[in-house]
Amino acid sequence: MSSSALKSLDRSELKDRVTKFASAFSSGGSSDVDLNDLISELIGMQSTLPDRTMSAMEIF
Repeated sequence: MSSSALKSLDRSELKDRVTKFASAFSSGGSSDVDLNDLISELIGMQSTLPDRTMSAMEIF
């Protein structure tokens, strides 16, 4: 996901996408992804990323 795509998501859309991501990487009801922590981190990133478009690898 690019920085512009991340910045364009509202909290509801962000939560939906993170939930799908966590579901894809879970097994038997167990997941290595903490939904609330990841959502909080991404919300913080939305406000701190520069206005120029960056790829996921550049963000990483």
